[in-house]
Amino acid sequence: MANKLPKGWILSTLADVGSITTGITPSKNIRAYYEGGSIPFVKPPDLGRSEPVIQASDNLTEEGFKKAKPIPINSIMVCCIGSLGKIGIAGKELATNQQINSISFDEKKVEFKYGYYYALTLEEYMTFVANKAVVSIINKSAFSNFPFPLSPLPEQRRIVAKLDSLFERIDRAIRLAEQNIIRAQQLMESVLNDVLEGLDCVRVKLQDACIINPLKSEVKGLGDIEVSFLPMADLNEHQIDFTPKQTKKLTEVYTGYTYFKDGDVLLAKVTPCFENGKAGLASNLVNGIGFGSSEYYVLRANPNILPAYIYYNLTTFEFLLLGAQNMSGAVGLKRVTKEFLFNYKIPVPSLAVQEDVIKYFADQTTKVSALTARMKIRLAKLGALKSSLLDSAFKGEL
Repeated sequence: MANKLPKGWILSTLADVGSITTGITPSKNIRAYYEGGSIPFVKPPDLGRSEPVIQASDNLTEEGFKKAKPIPINSIMVCCIGSLGKIGIAGKELATNQQINSISFDEKKVEFKYGYYYALTLEEYMTFVANKAVVSIINKSAFSNFPFPLSPLPEQRRIVAKLDSLFERIDRAIRLAEQNIIRAQQLMESVLNDVLEGLDCVRVKLQDACIINPLKSEVKGLGDIEVSFLPMADLNEHQIDFTPKQTKKLTEVYTGYTYFKDGDVLLAKVTPCFENGKAGLASNLVNGIGFGSSEYYVLRANPNILPAYIYYNLTTFEFLLLGAQNMSGAVGLKRVTKEFLFNYKIPVPSLAVQEDVIKYFADQTTKVSALTARMKIRLAKLGALKSSLLDSAFKGEL
């Protein structure tokens, strides 16, 4: 890198331009360190935002903070264990856990925002040099020796001003694309609600419209055949189709997993998968049979109801909102109750009307999916543009 730097630039190291601090975690067994605290205790999930970090998912008391390592305001926090390269700016004095190395730049050498922008370029380099014995790790010594292209302070200020201006415009475009994706999904949910609520027909409980959680004894005598296997990660959000990527022997999955077959509707019952709209209609399963997560409800439509019609009723805003309000269990492991699911009422028109509804929803879904795909491509291009600008900036080419 040194021979590629512009005249007047120096290839330095992070240790040469600032003070490096590795965070620690005060004992979780001492409640006085945490209860009622207001000093942010930053962990990797708190990083990754462009705005300075002034709040965290956990806090320390003054007593707990004395057991931690204080991180000064404007320090750049970099995750060096696990989610390598995830960064944040300390918006106030705070503390971090041991997964994070922080650098407090010497203001006589480095504008902190210049250091922040440089830190945004480190993810690929960190992944390359990390110790990957168990999880990806960059220790303090290695982090301290990371190369740092040190330009004169006036040049740093010029680069920061240029990147601030360009990134503001790019971030505005990113927010617009993200809002378009959200609005498209909201429009689809609104269409679902309006159409289904407008049907003039009898409403019946799901337990009367379907067999819920059909017995796996249906396939008990089929021997050691291959079946499709669907972990929760492979069930899509707001998309009727899904493709199981795995197959297993029936004897491997018969105990402990949820059984379903072609034509069944799957619904995630655990938070946050339920709220995120994880559901789908099974088709093209190996031998017509599938098994998957124990966190699925399976709904098998009665003869007077089409399976796809059941699916669309399970993806409305009303159903997801009411389901989220009818969960039980511990925080983080809450599940939609059987009572809610069994007693939720859906409109059941004639098969001909159901077919019309399904076709209409499928057409709308295609349009929403096309818009979402375009916005995701735009987001990828905008992200690549930011990376390109950062690369140019630290080569002295901006």
